[in-house]
Amino acid sequence: MADAVGGSWPRLPMSAAGRLQQLILDEVAVTFGAAPDGLVRRICGSVLALPTGRFARHFTAADREVGRAGLASGCGRLLSDLGIGVAARGTENLPTGSPLIVVSNHPGAYDSVALASCIPRRDLKIFLYEVPFFRAIPNASGWFLYATNDPMERMTALRATIRHLQGGGSVVLFGTGIIEPDPALGPGAITALGRWSRSIEILMRRVPDIRLVLAAASGIMMPAFVRTPLRYVRREPVDRRRVAEYLQVITQMVFPRWFRVTVRLSFAPPVTAEELSRENANQGLMPAILARERRLLQDHRLAWYGGSPH
Repeated sequence: MADAVGGSWPRLPMSAAGRLQQLILDEVAVTFGAAPDGLVRRICGSVLALPTGRFARHFTAADREVGRAGLASGCGRLLSDLGIGVAARGTENLPTGSPLIVVSNHPGAYDSVALASCIPRRDLKIFLYEVPFFRAIPNASGWFLYATNDPMERMTALRATIRHLQGGGSVVLFGTGIIEPDPALGPGAITALGRWSRSIEILMRRVPDIRLVLAAASGIMMPAFVRTPLRYVRREPVDRRRVAEYLQVITQMVFPRWFRVTVRLSFAPPVTAEELSRENANQGLMPAILARERRLLQDHRLAWYGGSPH
């Protein structure tokens, strides 16, 4: 990849990568609690031209690979360019020919990319919280399903997901949809299970022959960034985790040789709605789903780190 984009953000040619860089800078400002059109945003445009330019060019190259060979290949290209490793167990559990939802915890940063790189299905879509950056990625954006804070738009997104699954497709989604603690760094992922969305149960009940594969992701966030004092610019824990996420990615773009991150994934065996219902005495699916994910997170921690998250 080329070195830094010359000059500050306003002088960047409005190429595809330039458009992505503009949107990344908007997101950085919002993450730190500032307006996307205020002073902080303008300062970011100058100070962060190098890392955001590199990040945008990596995404542009990966998006070309998505257009050429599909989502899994494009995600693999992005991880390779970023120097991010992936170690996965249980990939043999992923069905190749039936409606499938893969539901994971959400430590942030590269988790969706790592998950998608391990699921070699051409019908795979990723359920994401809508931000303009994702909409602006030309090829990959067609493989995203978008949710917002608006209840009507969330229902529209849920119906689109149901239609995709009823057509035999596959979807990756996150239990809460917000960034959670990394299981490699403590027990917070288990606590976050209480906030998992009941939309998972709706999908399981509405799609005949669907299979659910639960997943666990960890090793994404580095302790130095999770504990950075800069996170205190925000008040809510989820906002502080987002600050840590952005600081880590920005620093990685400036000093790529310093980073050796390996995302660790575990995939559970597939399960049907009927099996989940029997496990909970026909009283709903979510308790059985949450119990299975809790066990998976515990097994994941033991397998990869030699200990329990408790």
